[in-house]
Amino acid sequence: MVSVHNISRRYGSKKVLDNISFTLENNGVYGFLGPNGAGKSTLLKIISGFKFPDEGMVRTDSSIGYLPENSPLDGNLTVYEFLFLFASLKGLKGTERTEELRRVIELCSIQDVAGFRTDTLSKGYKQRTGLAQALLNRPGILLLDEPLSGLDPEQVVSVRKIIENAAEESIVIVSSHNLKEMEQISSRIFILNKGSIEAQANFSDDINLEEFYLKTIGSILL
Repeated sequence: MVSVHNISRRYGSKKVLDNISFTLENNGVYGFLGPNGAGKSTLLKIISGFKFPDEGMVRTDSSIGYLPENSPLDGNLTVYEFLFLFASLKGLKGTERTEELRRVIELCSIQDVAGFRTDTLSKGYKQRTGLAQALLNRPGILLLDEPLSGLDPEQVVSVRKIIENAAEESIVIVSSHNLKEMEQISSRIFILNKGSIEAQANFSDDINLEEFYLKTIGSILL
C-alpha cells in the first residue's frame, strides 16, 4: 500500500508539487504522465524517502525499490560488484544474497555483461542494471522514473516485460511522458501537470489516452 496525503514541495519560490493525494492498494502498474517539469521525479523521490515534502506525508507498508531517471551506477565497479554492494546495503547476506543476485541478473538479462564495468555499458544495459538494483530483495513497491527513456525498440520491449512481471507481486509506479508506452503497461493513469494531479483514469474506462492527456493539460494541439 502507498498512501500519499496532501504532499507539497517547493524549490525556492517555485511550488513543484501542490497538495498531492492518492492511495494505491493493489499490485499493478500505475502510470504518472505529464510534461517536463510537472513534478513527476520529485514525487517519486518523496515516496522513496530520498527527499522530504514541505507539507503532507507518505505512508507505505512494504519495502521500496527505486530507479531514478539517471541510474546511480558506479563506473569503477562491474555490474556484479555494483549489485553485490546494493544487495548488501539491503541486508542480504550469504547464500540468500547469492541467489538474489542470480535471480535479478537473469530476470534483467544482464548475464553477458555481469563482469563488465558499468561505465562501459550501453544505455540499454545501464538501464537494465539499474532496474536489477531496484528489484533486489523483491520490493513490494517499485518506483521507476522514465525507465524506457533513450532505449531502442528491442530494449523497450525487454524492459517493458520486466516491469509487467514485477507488477505481479509489487505496486509499480512509473513516471513518463511517453503516452504509447504507458498505455501498453499501465492499469491506471494519473495526469500530473504544474504540480497537481489534474485527472486519473483506468484503462478499463475505454479512454483514448492521447485525447484524454491533451485535454487534461490544456494543449493547444486540440
